[in-house]
Amino acid sequence: MAEAVIGLGASIAGLATFAAQIVTALRTYASSYARAEQKINDLSSDLALISSILTDLGTSISKYELKFHITAKNFVEVKKTCERNFERLNEALKEVKKRDVEEEEGMGRKGKKKALGAWEKLMFALGGEKELMEFVISIESSKSTLQLLLESFKLFILLRLYVCLSAPREFLFFLLDCSC
Repeated sequence: MAEAVIGLGASIAGLATFAAQIVTALRTYASSYARAEQKINDLSSDLALISSILTDLGTSISKYELKFHITAKNFVEVKKTCERNFERLNEALKEVKKRDVEEEEGMGRKGKKKALGAWEKLMFALGGEKELMEFVISIESSKSTLQLLLESFKLFILLRLYVCLSAPREFLFFLLDCSC
């Protein structure tokens, strides 16, 4: 079981890096429009927060995963959901950028307005309005779940440290060598 746990923090930190790349791509995409819709900016902010939470979680887990025998079971599903969401958005942004290039080439760059706004193009790239709304709900759910996991993980670490530090002195070194 320890083999499955080793690297959980690094894996989450890697996911945080991917999230940060998606945030950058989304912000770059939105900035190519004269006025990016607030919805795009809100989505970008949510993803930036998820990236930050993942970074904190990954750092904390990396620090304590071996020492406290942390298992991955609580993190597996939300990590999969985040990976799926980030990959889906990454693919949608690639499709939107490709369509933008094709649109610009088709117009001959005569300065015509883009037919659809950034949000609408993203909506179509994700599969339509219903799929986009489900995607946004999934992002919100992941954000909340990750925040809860981070807070519960911090509480777990504090409780473990408290147990270690409140143990009688003669057992403290034994505990530090074994499980704390």
